[in-house]
Amino acid sequence: IQDIDLENQEVTIGIRPEGIEICEDGCLTINVLQVENIGRDKSIVAKNPFSEKETVRFIVDSDCQVEENTTVHVNIKPHKSHVFHRVTEERL
Repeated sequence: IQDIDLENQEVTIGIRPEGIEICEDGCLTINVLQVENIGRDKSIVAKNPFSEKETVRFIVDSDCQVEENTTVHVNIKPHKSHVFHRVTEERL
């Protein structure tokens, strides 16, 4: 996102399900509601008070240690996210 020349404005960020990674020093905090093993991956349903949707779903490797009813820190992978104009919904 840093290499895009944009005026200061509100935007919508779209993140692919595989675009979130759990890490101890992550910049966001989420509350894990549900963890489902789906073969080589885990599907996680979580809440973040700043999300427009009530819950978010993302996918991590099956060897990632995460449990239901816990709080974890996450980062967003820039190459798995997209920025949209808040009003026109045009991709920026």
